[in-house]
Amino acid sequence: MKLWVVSTLTQSPGTELVLDSARRRGHDVRRVHPLHVGVLMGGQATFGFWEDGQRLEPPDGIFTRMGAVAPLRAFVLLRAALHLSIPVINHPDGLTWARNKILTAQRLVARGLPCPETLAISANLRASEVEAALGPGPWVLKEAVGSKGASVHLVHDHREMKAILRDNPMPEGGWLVQRFIREAAGSDLRVLVIGGRARAAMRRRGKPGDFRSNLHQGGQGEPYELHPEICDLAESAAAALGLSVAGVDILESDSGLQVLEVNGSPGFAGITGALERDLAGELLEFLEAEWRAAPPQAH
Repeated sequence: MKLWVVSTLTQSPGTELVLDSARRRGHDVRRVHPLHVGVLMGGQATFGFWEDGQRLEPPDGIFTRMGAVAPLRAFVLLRAALHLSIPVINHPDGLTWARNKILTAQRLVARGLPCPETLAISANLRASEVEAALGPGPWVLKEAVGSKGASVHLVHDHREMKAILRDNPMPEGGWLVQRFIREAAGSDLRVLVIGGRARAAMRRRGKPGDFRSNLHQGGQGEPYELHPEICDLAESAAAALGLSVAGVDILESDSGLQVLEVNGSPGFAGITGALERDLAGELLEFLEAEWRAAPPQAH
């Protein structure tokens, strides 16, 4: 099959694992940067793709590897592919919801799924009003659009909050504040969902003194054995955002499991290393089945 892995990530060990697995399975696969491809609209062909002055033959399927900070312009290619009946996994709607933590929280709450109490900060919200909404600190302040634990602050009171908001301009996607789950500090569960099913999980532990557990911030991963409650929650969270493939981050709080975030472009390298499993190969098995079952393309 002719496959595209569409990614704005110039360096990604997880993307390389997917590409290598696809090649080993005999596919004609290439990484395509969505901002480097022109999308022609109109005329007899309706939609077409161009790169370096050459018309590109459409692929049989597309797998997306676009991080949370991928610009919205990158979605033009994906939506054109859908108009041509090219199967795209993940669907751009799900990626759009997942890239913004505020939209993610809205989708989770609307489905009745447990997550930390979250406040989306408006431009005129006073820092002192956070306590009225969420109760006493500490709280976690995050940019709504971000990944890998960057731009995440542990804030102890409204004075700290005021200082951070004063010294940092309102990001394009806005800020959100979440109630800090103290008992889960520095640890969470990353569950990998493939084809709507929870397939693997690891416990992530942050480096000493860091309340974040992200591997990109120096955390470590170790195998975690899946059980029905974790599977049900992870699968429900991925479904709430319309994602076939997702990384679901779950906190173990005193009041039960809570979904912290849902990643529409989950890393494969960290969890592959922690579990010593060919998860990229398992992903390709799912993608092959989906693409072969897809209806004929409307070129």
